[in-house]
Amino acid sequence: MDSATDTTTDADGSLVVPTRHRWPWVYLLLSLLILVYVAALTGNRSERLDADAWEHHRAVLALEHNLWRPGNPTYATDEPTIRYSPYSVTLAVIAGSTGIAAYDVLSGAAAVNTLLLLMALWWWLRSYGLDPAAPLVLLSLIFLYGQPPGYANSNALSDLPWHQVNPSAFAMPIVIFTWAWLSRAKGRGLIGFTVGAALLLALALLSHGMSGVMGVFGLFVTAVGSSRNSQARVIAAGVACGLAFAIAAAWPWYDFLAVLGHSPAPWFWFNPTIFKLMLLVWCLPAILASVAALPMRDDPFIRTALLATVGLLGVAFVGAATGSPTLARLPLAGLIFPQAAVGVFLYRVGASDLRTWPKRVKQLLDRDRATMSKAMSETLIAGLIVVLALPNIWQVMREPHLARKWVSPMLGKEDKQPHYWEGYEALLTPHIKTGDVVLAEPLTGWPVPSFGGRVVSALHLEFFTPDQRERLDDTYRFFSPDTPHWDRSALIEQYNVSWLLLDRDSLSPIVFDELFLPDAVVSDDDQRVLMDAGRWIGKSPPGLSTHAPKAERQNIEPLSTGGTTTTP
Repeated sequence: MDSATDTTTDADGSLVVPTRHRWPWVYLLLSLLILVYVAALTGNRSERLDADAWEHHRAVLALEHNLWRPGNPTYATDEPTIRYSPYSVTLAVIAGSTGIAAYDVLSGAAAVNTLLLLMALWWWLRSYGLDPAAPLVLLSLIFLYGQPPGYANSNALSDLPWHQVNPSAFAMPIVIFTWAWLSRAKGRGLIGFTVGAALLLALALLSHGMSGVMGVFGLFVTAVGSSRNSQARVIAAGVACGLAFAIAAAWPWYDFLAVLGHSPAPWFWFNPTIFKLMLLVWCLPAILASVAALPMRDDPFIRTALLATVGLLGVAFVGAATGSPTLARLPLAGLIFPQAAVGVFLYRVGASDLRTWPKRVKQLLDRDRATMSKAMSETLIAGLIVVLALPNIWQVMREPHLARKWVSPMLGKEDKQPHYWEGYEALLTPHIKTGDVVLAEPLTGWPVPSFGGRVVSALHLEFFTPDQRERLDDTYRFFSPDTPHWDRSALIEQYNVSWLLLDRDSLSPIVFDELFLPDAVVSDDDQRVLMDAGRWIGKSPPGLSTHAPKAERQNIEPLSTGGTTTTP
């Protein structure tokens, strides 16, 4: 990889790299490895029971079943979902027209989304003449986290295989392309940018609102951070955003304007615990490390990245104060800015050139304080990426939904994969019909819609569905110990439940024994049990004639949103 010394600057102040460096071989190799890695492992995502991938899979299934009137993919209701996006509609059309299973279509989309990200990242850097820095920026992008977030918009190495099927993985490369485009556009080129960016932003906003908002934010920061024509670029960005919102408003599968005017339940969508994790664990290393690039702020790219980082922190605290989930979670979507600043910093100081390290190590002991501080800063930041990479790589090897399927046989270890897909398919497919309502504890029931069923309450809430808190509370009441049979039967009738699904590992032995009725069992795989709800209602288990304790019924806690919730 070439050092930064083979560079000049143009009139705009941007770094210009000779043409022979435009496609660094190191970046090509890293990109190929990541692309193969995602393509090989994304099929294992069903081994993660709480993955976002289940909700995106069922959206594609519902659209494939009925493209124009799919109903809700989670509940047995008629309202749409924000997941009926251009991304999901396109995948549903591909699945329906080719006969390829929706799960496999999503696997292919994961590889395509990864390729788009790798191309967008390179083009973004190239627009500033920094494409030789792409390998270091890419390494920062996949490793520079306090811990892998396991959350939408994460590009951590261990998150890529099971997150790249998400609409957010499609939307983010699109908005990065618009940032790169705006940084290049001049004169009449701004007109073409305005029209093209409006279409791209509309796609991003409809596919994943968080990424779309990040795209809007990034456009304005890019315009302000440019050295020349910033006013014209701000105007072009504003017009493009206005057109994008107008285009999105015409989307027929869900009401985009209703999304803008909707106030989602803060008890679910805004999670203070996730907010603290995001700032103090996931994002903190990249944000702190980006401070090292401050002396390079005269460079347009560094200036833009640092402005974005400061702006994102300000927006996040405003979001936390107002309880806005979109604003509060924006730093994770925009973490690419400080991560890129760190990668460019390391490139500029020649950290990728092994020949510079003996001198740098000697400078750590230099009596000149400025020399020693500079060498220490460079060493610490390079070392930080290496140190944070190690647990991420270890997680890839040990997690069932990642590479453990192949690592275990190589080490002579027992295959302990959960095999959720095969288990649910064998348990449910022979019995339930499309649209049948299955009552299960929310985590146990999370994959059910991928096999045609619908659920009473979900692990992640839908945006338009009313009374979801009541649905969760009713589910908890059903699975609470000593809830009387007549109360449980009333809930079954209220939600038109056809099937009960019990998991021996998720329920306490007391509750499982209360609910398990052999005469109602239609399928049992030694871990989960599927029972006919009609037959279950007709059988009253002995000793369950009293209500659950009043205090218990009044203090039912909502489900934790966990680490994989996709915010609209």
